[in-house]
Amino acid sequence: MLSRLLILLCIFTSCPSYAGLRINDLSTGTNNIDFNNWTGSGNATINVDFCVTSVLGNTQQSTTTAPYEIKLGTRGGNASASIPFQLEPRSGAGTAIPLTVTYSDLITNSSEQLGINIYTAQDKTGAIIQCPSGLNARLRFTINQADLVSSAAGSYRSLLRITARGGESGTERATRNISLNINIDDIVQLQGLDDLLLGNYSGSGRVSARESFCVYRNGSDTYQVTARGNGDGGAFTLLNNDDEIPYSLEWDDSSVVTPMSANNNLTQRQNASVNICSSGASNASINITLQESDLTASPAGNYRGTLTLIIAPE
Repeated sequence: MLSRLLILLCIFTSCPSYAGLRINDLSTGTNNIDFNNWTGSGNATINVDFCVTSVLGNTQQSTTTAPYEIKLGTRGGNASASIPFQLEPRSGAGTAIPLTVTYSDLITNSSEQLGINIYTAQDKTGAIIQCPSGLNARLRFTINQADLVSSAAGSYRSLLRITARGGESGTERATRNISLNINIDDIVQLQGLDDLLLGNYSGSGRVSARESFCVYRNGSDTYQVTARGNGDGGAFTLLNNDDEIPYSLEWDDSSVVTPMSANNNLTQRQNASVNICSSGASNASINITLQESDLTASPAGNYRGTLTLIIAPE
C-alpha cells in the first residue's frame, strides 16, 4: 500500500527531473590537474577544457540551449572571496604563488580574465547533453616566469571550484571541483658569466683577472661547484697549438676565497640567492692567475682556454 501511495504522489505532484545545467567531461580526464615541473625558464601554463550543458528543460532530453555565466573560486581551508588566485605551498619553504585565470567561450572564441568569485556575464554559449559539437568552455591557468623565479623549490597546490549558472530559469547552478598542482625543481644556475680577456703580456710580472657573476638558487643558499679546464685531465691551461700556459683558479663566494683544483667538487659554497640575481647584482666570482715564470718561459703566441664550471645544489 505504501508503494502505491508513493507512485500516486509522483503522478499528481511534480516528479523531480534532471536540472538544465551540468559541468562535465574535463579534457584532462581528472579533477587533479598538474602543471609540468618547472625547471627554470618560461611561464607555466595549462588549459582545462570542459563541457557546460545549459538547456531549456532538462539536460537528458532538451535540444534547446540556454546561455550561462561562470565563476571560479577557492575551496577548502583557504576559501575566501578576497584571497586572489594563488597556489599555496605544500612542501618546502615557499610562499603563495600568484595565478592568472582566463575563461574562453570556445564556441564564440571570446576570452576574458576572471576575478575570484566573480561571475562573467550570462552570455556564454550552452550546449546540449554530452556536448556533441565539442567541449565549449576553457579555463587557462598561467603562472608568470617572474613569480616562479622568485619562488622556493617545493610543491604547490590550489583548490578551486568552478560554478556555472544558467539553464531554464537562468539561476540553476552546477559545480565542479578541481585541484591545480605544480612542482618547482631545486634549481641552481650561473647568471652573468662572461668571457675573460687577459690582454697582452708586458714581459714581466704575473697576470690576474677576476670575473663576477651571480649564483641563483631557489632551494637553500648553499651549492657545490666543479671546474674543468681544457688541458690533459681537465687541467687549467691556456693553449697555443702544442704550447700551453697553466693558470690557477680561485672561487670567491662573497664569504671566503678558496683555491680550486680540476675536477674536484668544492662544497658548501654560500650566499646563493633567488632575488639578488634578478637585480643584476653579483654574489660570486672567479680569480684566475698566470705566474710570471710560466709566462716568460712560453713562446710568443695567442693562447686561449676553455673553463667549464658545473654548479649543483646540495
